[in-house]
Amino acid sequence: VFMAYLNGHQSHFKMVGGQENARSLVHLAELFRLADKAGLFINPELAAERMRKVLAVAGVG
Repeated sequence: VFMAYLNGHQSHFKMVGGQENARSLVHLAELFRLADKAGLFINPELAAERMRKVLAVAGVG
């Protein structure tokens, strides 16, 4: 779901039962870093913008 959100396939990062909170911010940041390194983002600028929003909601940045 997180990758779908970052790649623009979803307009939100919400899961049933609030499961989007089951992973730490550190985990999500590492996922972002690895996905970027592997070239998995269709639109890297959009992915970066959305990652910044995730970080801002968590109080980072």
